[in-house]
Amino acid sequence: MKHISAFCLLLFFTGVSLNAIGFNLINLPAVNGIYEVEEEVLFLMNEEWHLENYYPDQYWDFELTKEEYTEKLAYVIRELESHEQDKYNQDYNLLMGLLYFYLYNLDYPDSFDRFEEYLTGIDSFPQKDYRFKWFLGSMYCKALQPYKGIREFEGIREQVPEEALHPWFWDDYAQSLMMAFMPGSSRIGFELYSRYADVSLKENNFYQNLKDSFVDRSPDEEITEKDLYTFLEREDGRGIISYPFEIWLPMKEDWEIRLLPYQNRMSGVICKSTPLFDEFGNEITYSVLSLFYVEGENILKKQLEGIRHSEKAELPGINPGFEIYEISDPDQYSQIGGARGYIAFYKGSSTDRSYSFEAPSMIDTSGMTESYVPLGEKINRLSENISYMFMLDSCENIFDESRADFIDFLNRVKVE
Repeated sequence: MKHISAFCLLLFFTGVSLNAIGFNLINLPAVNGIYEVEEEVLFLMNEEWHLENYYPDQYWDFELTKEEYTEKLAYVIRELESHEQDKYNQDYNLLMGLLYFYLYNLDYPDSFDRFEEYLTGIDSFPQKDYRFKWFLGSMYCKALQPYKGIREFEGIREQVPEEALHPWFWDDYAQSLMMAFMPGSSRIGFELYSRYADVSLKENNFYQNLKDSFVDRSPDEEITEKDLYTFLEREDGRGIISYPFEIWLPMKEDWEIRLLPYQNRMSGVICKSTPLFDEFGNEITYSVLSLFYVEGENILKKQLEGIRHSEKAELPGINPGFEIYEISDPDQYSQIGGARGYIAFYKGSSTDRSYSFEAPSMIDTSGMTESYVPLGEKINRLSENISYMFMLDSCENIFDESRADFIDFLNRVKVE
């Protein structure tokens, strides 16, 4: 399992520490045998910044070799594992999980499974606190498993009041959110760290760089598609995120995608399916069109005016904020049963930057170019008032299949 990313390399070159978790959060005297390896543990504590992250061999430029650190860690583990421990000693499990994670960063075999085993085992202890979830969340994110990592952090937030959490938790959470490609949520995390730790972020270069990466653009100027949209992979599949429109659009793996630039206060994404076969053996495709209008006219009235037949409709499980119409025209696509589909409208008016459209993600590299990676500048929401339109352009002969895909699409769209 290779655990390096462009973001982690950026931190390496800028000297940013990702370590809020570590020896300092463990009650070491509670671990049997700790004083017999006191010298080695003190050494590892002093060298912790070499161990907390993964460095590819070509970037390892420290006085000691990976092998020498591995030998020290392995010795401490052997000595501690040889001592009888309380079955429910949380601090022992935390320490062993930490030591094995540092071995994982040194490419030691089977160390990922061992650190995971020690930390997840705490969940069954009758007496425990949230530290093991904190450790898991941070370690999973560093190991490029953001879905599991952020889930651990969110579990803590659901169970523990904000003011009861250790202030360092927010710093670690914010950095983990950034590794999960959730920059807006990361900003909020850093601001919570500032509040609860009572520290200023003015000298926090990491936060300031993150804050400065969000820029304003006029809703009247033209914007290229590469500045509007980013392709990402989430736990439930690939999709497109757009900060100017504050939206997540899920994409089927086999859809052909066309991005539209922002011109005349509008932009959009056109998705075309792979061919489906009707009962007569015809190859037929459908399209899903997403359009975004900034402070525009009444697009509902304008779009429905040109449609032969439309009527209000309901689709299962769809966000009640959507206004949905079923549309049809027997004269269009008459050779394949006539046109039939849906138009769904959503009016967004947001001043609250909660970034609810973000979720743990990884870079989607399937056919994309370097211009679509989620690093660098991001454009803030173009306007408080944005109208969203989603259209299924299909026909009677493949209506059931395309309808099911459209319902799944709308159910997974996330709009701020």
